[in-house]
Amino acid sequence: MISVSFVYYRRSFIETNRIYQQLHSVLKRKQELSFKVSPKIQVQNRNIHQYPALYTVSKMDTEISHYAQTYKNIASIPTALFAKILQGAHENLTYIHSLWSSQDFVKFEKNVFSHDFLVEKESLKIVSNGISCDTSSELLCAFSKSGKKRAILREKKSSEEKVFLEIWNEYQKETTFDMNECKEHGKISRNDPFKCFEWSSDEKFLLYAAEEKQPKSVSYFKNSNKKEETDSIIKGEEYAFKEEWGEACVGDHHTVLCMLEIETGKVEVLPTSKIGEHISFGQAKWGPDDESIIFVGWKEFPYRLGVWACRNRRSTIYAMNLRNKDIEILTPDCNICVRSPRFSPNFDTLIYLENSGGGPHFKGAKLRKYDWKTKKNSTIVDLVKNAAEEEFPGIYADYLPLRCWSEDGKNIFFSTIWRSRTAIVCVDIDNGHVQKIDVDEDFGSAFLLDVQQNMIIAEMSAPNIEPCLAIGHFNYQNKVVVDWKFLDANSPVRHNDINWEILKLIPTIPNKDYSNLDYDIIVISPKEMQSKCPLIIMPHGGPHSCFTAGFLSRRIGFVKLGYVLCIVNYRGSIGFGENNLNSLPGNIGSKDVADQAAIHVKNNCNFDIGNVVVFGGSHGGFLGAHLCGQYPDFYKAAVLLNPVIDVSNMMGISDIPDWTWVEGGCGDNFEMSTVATPDNLKTMWERSPIKYLENVRSPTLLLLGTKDLRVPMSQGLKYYQLLKARGVPVRVCKYDDNHQLLKTPHDGDHFMQSVIWFNKYSAS
Repeated sequence: MISVSFVYYRRSFIETNRIYQQLHSVLKRKQELSFKVSPKIQVQNRNIHQYPALYTVSKMDTEISHYAQTYKNIASIPTALFAKILQGAHENLTYIHSLWSSQDFVKFEKNVFSHDFLVEKESLKIVSNGISCDTSSELLCAFSKSGKKRAILREKKSSEEKVFLEIWNEYQKETTFDMNECKEHGKISRNDPFKCFEWSSDEKFLLYAAEEKQPKSVSYFKNSNKKEETDSIIKGEEYAFKEEWGEACVGDHHTVLCMLEIETGKVEVLPTSKIGEHISFGQAKWGPDDESIIFVGWKEFPYRLGVWACRNRRSTIYAMNLRNKDIEILTPDCNICVRSPRFSPNFDTLIYLENSGGGPHFKGAKLRKYDWKTKKNSTIVDLVKNAAEEEFPGIYADYLPLRCWSEDGKNIFFSTIWRSRTAIVCVDIDNGHVQKIDVDEDFGSAFLLDVQQNMIIAEMSAPNIEPCLAIGHFNYQNKVVVDWKFLDANSPVRHNDINWEILKLIPTIPNKDYSNLDYDIIVISPKEMQSKCPLIIMPHGGPHSCFTAGFLSRRIGFVKLGYVLCIVNYRGSIGFGENNLNSLPGNIGSKDVADQAAIHVKNNCNFDIGNVVVFGGSHGGFLGAHLCGQYPDFYKAAVLLNPVIDVSNMMGISDIPDWTWVEGGCGDNFEMSTVATPDNLKTMWERSPIKYLENVRSPTLLLLGTKDLRVPMSQGLKYYQLLKARGVPVRVCKYDDNHQLLKTPHDGDHFMQSVIWFNKYSAS
């Protein structure tokens, strides 16, 4: 940003206004410049309207301050990260521990804090509403089964990272372990899918995943006279490349399972070499009587592909006998992806989620069970190919809650994407019957956090309702019924100036292989509409993901500033059945582009819509670039976050090269030894936005992360260069961040950059 400040007096007023007009002329020509002007006027009896350039600058500065304050207020609204139901000090009381997150644009950091409630067990009436406490330094937290002990992995910020493991009882801290001094393993895993942090039922041990200890490496030219140093180092390995698990898993190379004995501080790394050297382990759980552990292993060979947001990586569930260290394979060791092992209360049944390996990165999962006595696997809930609007579309869940079982072991509860909503479902383990748990229709998202005995707690929200906690007892009548009560307040906080609705649409361009498909859009709008209100088309990334009707700061910020949002869950989104999802691979750049529904909203939603712009990240950015190339006169501006521009180029630079193969139309079976042929690359290029580059005229803002391993910023930078060379208004903002750009300073800045960009070009 260039900041220009003038101090001028009465005799130079007219001359200064002329300079301001020249500056505005430059600003219009140079899209990459931004001027902030702070005039100090010493003049009497002057009408500022005689000098429109000065007035415009003052108005611009006021508007920008309004944008910033609006987003600052909305981003400070907390969302729930975690909640756990615990036994209170008395039998008739229940203690609720919850964790929340919000953005602080004064300190430019994320706030994480705890808030506790004490409620009557039967009536669920709030007895005490505790004081919030900052927990930003907590990396992991686990309560023991009794709820009387808690383990906290805490980070101490200093010149170098310091991590400590603290053990607390109900009243005080019992002990602290300095994990930086641990010689048995490296850094404790805090990333999905590997992380785990589990107390044994006798509260004597803690189970977790950590990086395997790596020997220190030094130069061939370094000499050492100390024998102990010579024994613990390797020469010539300091520059050796070590594979990691890709985006959002930087530092995760080879994870092992560890047990900490609380009383002695002794750490044991569990031996897993019997099942292979090239497997990373995580998601460990204690087995019956703490005599065994259950865990998941991810195959590292022949090389590691990105695992974040990918539920198709080959994995297996194992059981280890802790007495003799024998290991048993519980799930078929084949091309499947398994996760979230959860034992029933009596330890007779182990349930887990299972996806097929390869193909789309996110897809429907089977709910499977392993009988601990008969040692047989069976399917509880299978995939769903097609589903009517109100019918169960299949399981589309990242994971199962750590506690998901009813007390009698007959049902489990979890959240899943159900079209454009997040729903809580109850599954009968014996017959596989799936029931959606009723919540108020005003909510678009209900996310389950914990189940204990006959109590259930969830976070609920909607585009115009702030996130809140609801707790209830479930009981069995003709169906499972939950009597919900809100913990945060007597009623949720509503934004009555915002309207929203979900509309089901029929594709304008059908898919000959998958007929009778539909898709959803979520339309969010200001209650008081201005004339010629601008419309933002907002497709999600993935492409196999989904935007649900929950509360999200960025969306609400745009609507509060006068925009109508059309959030598009196009064909290929999760939550609509497997046929809908499988209709997209090989058809990206055409079927998903055709579903963006801007014309429908403009002509059929009773809005006075003005200009249309597009906002999208990752595959949403891919679609935004496509829309600007395929409909060059329709979209007046675009904001693209880490967009995919050339699929053929992505194969050699992304942590998920199989994505380019599958979505680009080369088939479901990506072989890791594959070398793309010219025909393969042509097929991918034909589906890419780069194909339509010559048509693009929409001013484009690119928001790029320098640490993005999923869609490296070279994609966006090349697009910037090509647009600039063709005279298209284009600008880049570069952030020291990964794919999602979620760091607080970056989140705030890219919202501001986006709304300023849209206001500049959607008003023309």
